[in-house]
Amino acid sequence: MRRGLFLGVALAFGSAAAAFEARLEAPGAPEELRERLLGASAVRSARAQDITDPQEVFSAALSEYRTLVSVLYDRGYFSPVVNVLIDGREAAAIPPLNPPRQIDVVEIRVQPGPQFLFGTAEIGPLSQPTLRRGTPGATLPRGFRTGEPATTGRIRDAAAAGITGWRQAGHAKAEVADQRIVANHAAARLDAEIRLAPGRKLSFGEMRIAPESARDSRVREEAIRRIAGFPRGDTFDPALAQKSAARLRRTGAFSAVSLQEAETANPDGTLDYTVAVTDAPRRHISFGAEVESTEGLNLSFAWMHRNLFGGAERFRFETEVRGLNGEDDIDGRL
Repeated sequence: MRRGLFLGVALAFGSAAAAFEARLEAPGAPEELRERLLGASAVRSARAQDITDPQEVFSAALSEYRTLVSVLYDRGYFSPVVNVLIDGREAAAIPPLNPPRQIDVVEIRVQPGPQFLFGTAEIGPLSQPTLRRGTPGATLPRGFRTGEPATTGRIRDAAAAGITGWRQAGHAKAEVADQRIVANHAAARLDAEIRLAPGRKLSFGEMRIAPESARDSRVREEAIRRIAGFPRGDTFDPALAQKSAARLRRTGAFSAVSLQEAETANPDGTLDYTVAVTDAPRRHISFGAEVESTEGLNLSFAWMHRNLFGGAERFRFETEVRGLNGEDDIDGRL
């Protein structure tokens, strides 16, 4: 019996997969780019987590192509070559239904190629500053211009800045209508043209209370509307909506507040919002104690009741006693 048990344990340990070795080489890559590649590598992450299952390591190796190419594009390298070798075999060439049973070494080789520069870098139409509303207009990222490194991040930032400018001008549903991005590999140049669709200018419509909030919150709906001060009828401005949400959060009656705009505008040019709130615990008690060499023991106690009458009110009671067993007289406050 003992011999059979020993043999079973030995077989179990003998079948355990050994840790694999992960290498990443990127000759000619700037140190900053190499660090980004190392940080994004799924294979290196699997090795750091001591993953040894061949199927999991194989899956990580297959995902490496898309992940690392995405990092390279984001830094302006649009002609990269990425090889992921599993014990000398290209991972992408291994049949998925016949994965390796054992993996010893995963070697990642990255040739970033040249960093592309912007040739054409255009976006429009853009919103213009207005004195009456105090809107600054669209502020594009500095790097989105001819001759600068052409990164996908700068293209995204430029599109986001253009949409933000239109939203600040009252066009809540501004969006990218079309984009044309062409890479000239021979010249290491990227041309980017983005067309925006501002949509019509909108006004704030109704602020609706989410059904679950209306059902579960102890704060009255009328109080939620009064505190939010939702700017119904005013020209759309995301900052005004944020202020309404901030007013609700400042009450302390809610542990979470979400103010979400509708997906589509109403036919009359208004845009409705839905507010969802989660009540914070109604009662909060805190107790503190502090010992000082001369003053002795100090005790403090505080009790707070939130939403006392259903209007998000707060009632707080505090008491403190100082100087217990100290050299001076006992002091306190209520």
